[in-house]
Amino acid sequence: MKRILTSITLADSKKDEHAAALSGITGGCTWMITGTHDNYTLAISGNGVMEDHTHNNLAHGMKNAAADSKHFIHNGVTAIGNYAFYGCSGLNGVIIGKSVTAIGDLSFAYCRSLTAVTNLNPKPQSINSSVFEYVDTGNIVLIVPAGAVDDYKAAPVWSGFGNIE
Repeated sequence: MKRILTSITLADSKKDEHAAALSGITGGCTWMITGTHDNYTLAISGNGVMEDHTHNNLAHGMKNAAADSKHFIHNGVTAIGNYAFYGCSGLNGVIIGKSVTAIGDLSFAYCRSLTAVTNLNPKPQSINSSVFEYVDTGNIVLIVPAGAVDDYKAAPVWSGFGNIE
């Protein structure tokens, strides 16, 4: 049976000013949201591939849940599926774990609040230009492992980031 994350509901900050703790499973990965009413963190961990999702089921639920927070994709995750964070308007930063070797089409499309992407993989993933569609990567800082800066500057799509350090 295929499990798909279809929505996320966060605690109402007026009712609960303490941490919201929500979790679930998608593919071989687990996800958990923690934080307070103005600073949430989405942690994704596990082994294997995170299932593909369409913008109709995953992104709309996450889009409204993701406000002014950093989102982490931890080591152990090997792939980010299509549409994984599509349209997450509140997503301002993301950390891609070093074990991620594939990033699906439109994974971060329309994530217009992104200001920083940290990619811990020392080898730039071969990605389609649609991964960051309608995102001005020229204004985003891309942080990569020491010694990998030149590889990212030469890699298609990654080379379009405004500042690679």
